[in-house]
Amino acid sequence: MMNKLIALVIALSAALAVTTVLAIDHTLAYVSFTIIGPGSEGEFSVQPASLSLGNLTAGESGSVKGSGMLVVNVGGRFNFELSHEDLLSREFSNFTVKVTVGNSSFTLTPEDNEYSLYLNPGTYAVSIVVYYTVSPTAVNVTLSKAPLISVSFENNQS
Repeated sequence: MMNKLIALVIALSAALAVTTVLAIDHTLAYVSFTIIGPGSEGEFSVQPASLSLGNLTAGESGSVKGSGMLVVNVGGRFNFELSHEDLLSREFSNFTVKVTVGNSSFTLTPEDNEYSLYLNPGTYAVSIVVYYTVSPTAVNVTLSKAPLISVSFENNQS
């Protein structure tokens, strides 16, 4: 009876170990993309840039670059706005975003977080460079796949 009980415990332990090993994620790569086809609906469409600052420590400085695309179907004024300005100004002593849309460049910061630009119809390459310095008093914060810059069309034909 005791031998059967020991054999059962060993079998259950082995099964649990195999289950635990199989539950570990060993994914080597992930992929994301957006395809903007001809005839996109509305005034504009975007292919967003994806930026990751990685794991940061207090006082750390650096920069990260990304690129996206803006397809303008209807010419007009477009508003660009930096998101999370309260969090960024609290956790970073410097957080500056340089945005280049076609041949036009502008800078967004938590203190100056909006910019307006007139764009004619067309396809625009968008370059985004983030320059940052983490505050010496930064706390443990995680932000994952959160919007950084939003764009909207300003229709002034009322």
